[in-house]
Amino acid sequence: MNKYKVDLSKWMRLGLLWLILAACTANVCNSFFTKWGFREKTTYVSLESVINNTAFQPYVYRGTIPRLVDQAVSNIDEKTQLKLYQLITTSDVLKNHFFNGVPTESWTPRLALDYHLMYALMMIAFLIILIYMRKIYLHFKQGFTGSLLAIILFSLLYPLLFNHGAYFYDFFELLGLTLSTYFFLKNHKFLASLILILTAFNKETAFVAAFGFFFLHEKDYPLNKRIFYFMFQITLCLLVRHWIMAPYANNTDSALHFHLIDNLIYWLNPLHYLKVVNVYGIGMYAPALENIFLISWLLIWVKFGWKNLSTTLKQFTLGIFIPNFMLFFTFGSRDEFRNLSLSLLAIYILLIHGFDSFKNWLDASVKQPSKK
Repeated sequence: MNKYKVDLSKWMRLGLLWLILAACTANVCNSFFTKWGFREKTTYVSLESVINNTAFQPYVYRGTIPRLVDQAVSNIDEKTQLKLYQLITTSDVLKNHFFNGVPTESWTPRLALDYHLMYALMMIAFLIILIYMRKIYLHFKQGFTGSLLAIILFSLLYPLLFNHGAYFYDFFELLGLTLSTYFFLKNHKFLASLILILTAFNKETAFVAAFGFFFLHEKDYPLNKRIFYFMFQITLCLLVRHWIMAPYANNTDSALHFHLIDNLIYWLNPLHYLKVVNVYGIGMYAPALENIFLISWLLIWVKFGWKNLSTTLKQFTLGIFIPNFMLFFTFGSRDEFRNLSLSLLAIYILLIHGFDSFKNWLDASVKQPSKK
C-alpha cells in the first residue's frame, strides 16, 4: 500500500495539530469578541479612547500596542487607506458581528484599519500562545496526544477568566509571559528577561513575574547570577512602568481600587459557589471557575500536580502566585480571575505535572464492568 515508504503519520499529526490550533484560537477569540469586543460601548476603556490617550487610568497605560498600530496606519497614504476601507466596508463583517457599538460616523478609514489590525494581532497572539504552551508541555512530558489535550483544556478554561471583563492587552500579556517562561525553561535566560521587559510596555504589572523567575533556575545555579537576573528584570520593568504611567497622571480615575472588604464579603457568601456564566456564547451557561462542580475537580488536580512538582517549580509557583494573589484579592473585584493572569503559566505547569495522576484518579473512580 505505502510502497514509497512515506511517513504519513507526520502529515496526519500536522493536519490534526493545525485543526486543533485553528479551532481553539477561533473559539477563544470568538467568545472574547462576542462578549466584549474592544469595549467600544464604553468611554473609559474603548480602543479609540486608549489610542487617543483619553481612557481612564489604568487602562490608558496599556495602549502601547494599539498606539503603534495606529501609528503604522497613519503612515499609510490616504489613497491606500481609502482603498482598504472600501474593501472592508463591502461587507463590514467584523463591525457588524463584533464591533457594532462603534457609531457609523466614527468608522473612518483610519479607525477601521486600527480595529482590523488589532483583531488580526490578537488572533495571531493567541495562536502563538497555544504553540508555545504545547512546547512547554513537551518540555516536561512526551506525547503528541497529551500536548494537544493540554492546549484544548487550556482553551476551554481560559474564557472563564473573562466573566467580569476582558481587554485587548490580556492576550499580549499572556503571550509575553508564555514566551518568557518557555525561554527560561530552555535556559535562554537573557532572551526571556528581554521578553518580560517588553511585556511590561503592554501592562505595568509585569514586574511581578520576576519574583517567580528568581527561582526558575537549575538547583546549582549561582546565587549571584540569580540576583543579577532578578535585579535586571525588576529594575527595567519598574522603569518601563514609570515611563508608561507618567504621561497620564491627570487622566480620570486612579490606577488602584481597594476591594479587600468587598472581596471578603463576596467569597464568604456560599451562593457564589453555584454561579454560572455565559462566556462561551449567548444562552449557553457553564459553571464559573468558583462553581463547586468545577473548582472541586480543579483542586484535586492541583493537589496531584503539587505533589509531583520539583522543589524548583514549587518555589517558582509560590514566588509568582503569592504576590499576584495579594494584588488580586486586594485590588481585584470579586471573581475577576483575569487578574491572576501573571500566575497562569505557573498554574499551567502545575496542572501538567498532575495530569497523569488526575487521569488515573478519574479512571479509578469510574465503576468497571464486572467480568463474567
